[in-house]
Amino acid sequence: MHANVVHTQIDMARWKEALDGIESVKQRLMAMPGFKGAYWMAPVDGHGLMISLWEDEGAASAAAPPPGFSPAPGVTVERMETREIIGQG
Repeated sequence: MHANVVHTQIDMARWKEALDGIESVKQRLMAMPGFKGAYWMAPVDGHGLMISLWEDEGAASAAAPPPGFSPAPGVTVERMETREIIGQG
């Protein structure tokens, strides 16, 4: 299993719109092959974090958003990392 760790910049003046956008992002991810789940963390100082889980590296890579991409209103991807999951508790 692999994870995409997505770091975002959030315009906190548009926080309500950004928060509402999670549902549409979730629907898009769920439609992608290999999707296993996702977690969105509350922003700290305008920086958000989302982790999506994927069946394999190919699925994770296919779903990886590029820097500058806006997945929801007021949200911009700063950077993204794909990591292999090596343990679970």
